[in-house]
Amino acid sequence: MGVKIPHFVGARGFEPPTSCTPCKRASRSAPRPDTGSDYSALSIFWQEKSAMVLKLKRKQKLAGTLSIAVLFLSFGIYHVAIQEVALRRNHAPSFSEIQFGDRSHPNENLVSSTPQKPIATIAAMTVGINQPVPSATMELTRAQVCSPLFSTSIEELPRIVSDGYHPPPLGKDGRHQGVDFAYYRQYGRSSIAGERIRAVLGGNIAGLLEDRFPYGNAVIIETPYRQIPYSLAEGLGLQNGESLYTLYAHLSGYVPLVLGETIHACQILGWVGKSGNAEVAHLHLETRIGKGGYIFPSMAYYTKEASEEERKLYLLWRTSGEFRHFDPLMLFGLKP
Repeated sequence: MGVKIPHFVGARGFEPPTSCTPCKRASRSAPRPDTGSDYSALSIFWQEKSAMVLKLKRKQKLAGTLSIAVLFLSFGIYHVAIQEVALRRNHAPSFSEIQFGDRSHPNENLVSSTPQKPIATIAAMTVGINQPVPSATMELTRAQVCSPLFSTSIEELPRIVSDGYHPPPLGKDGRHQGVDFAYYRQYGRSSIAGERIRAVLGGNIAGLLEDRFPYGNAVIIETPYRQIPYSLAEGLGLQNGESLYTLYAHLSGYVPLVLGETIHACQILGWVGKSGNAEVAHLHLETRIGKGGYIFPSMAYYTKEASEEERKLYLLWRTSGEFRHFDPLMLFGLKP
């Protein structure tokens, strides 16, 4: 099948087709465009059209790239917003609120510089003895007790105990009166350093230590008898008028807190570190039972920088017999 020649193309490409010989001759003798030039009118038309199409494609490609960039940016902003909301729901501080070891607060009159109860002399305190809580089987309502570590469930706590509870002889300040938690290359982290610490139980801030030996940066929370789950209070032998005290030590820093402030269970308190008498990052958790109302503005021992009042408070906490220490794992029903 032959190729059909358009009607506007003649023998030389410009004159219309005709069967009349004189007409062909007249047509051939008529003035013609300069076919010797680089661009004919037709080629210039197609060149301009191709340039327009190419420019349009470039604009479309640029618009598509910008749309993808805006989409990714929007997704990033949305993801950050979701994380911020989640952190605030868990009472975690925003980046602007982080103050490592800072106890500043607008209501500075809430901070007590002296204990609410009179402190006995060192001689009187050393006469008393610690009385460890007897073992007891407890049925806990897990919803009322929180894991002290944000990324570790209660069931996983025994697996990351680096140093367990080894009580000293009665009235002595030695061995290990709490439990240490530490790990490496778990939960998507290279180590436990920087892990968020949460309140096991709700209560009030009873102590804030800022880089004092041996506890380093530490937080003490008092949970009154009326706020403790009944089964837990019964298993620990708590009496009406007594409180449960939990100490979180060796923190790298803690969120802005003040003495007497109300704390809720699972609220973020600070971050795991190695302040004080600690060579590696870990959380040191201590639990004691004693009369309610004690305040520990600070306490320290074994260094010449420790003041007399800090030494008294340390001995009151550790050896006076005013507080009965027990294995912190009992809070989670993990010890018989």
